[in-house]
Amino acid sequence: MSYMRRPFLLSIGRDGTDVTWGMRHIKAAQRFLADQCTSGKLQAKTQAMRSFMNQRRDEQGEKFNREVFTFFESFQRLAVKSQVKKVGSLRVPRIGHRPEFASSLLAEQSPA
Repeated sequence: MSYMRRPFLLSIGRDGTDVTWGMRHIKAAQRFLADQCTSGKLQAKTQAMRSFMNQRRDEQGEKFNREVFTFFESFQRLAVKSQVKKVGSLRVPRIGHRPEFASSLLAEQSPA
């Protein structure tokens, strides 16, 4: 298994088993686990964990929606609405959950 998932090294010798780790590896494993949870990559086995992960992704989506709204609202001549599902009779398609991609686009194109 990946060292990121299990940041401990076991050394089995005549005198027993030694466990070795480094604080940087423990911190990196902590960040890796948090990223797996918030990105939906972790295969949760319990309903409680799935609920937690879904809640975090919902919060990220809401934050992303606020950022997009604020970005476009900064342009004076635009009428801006948040979380639009239809424009006239046309449904707005979902493009999936990619806040890191869209946030980077917004950062590159923010008004001066």
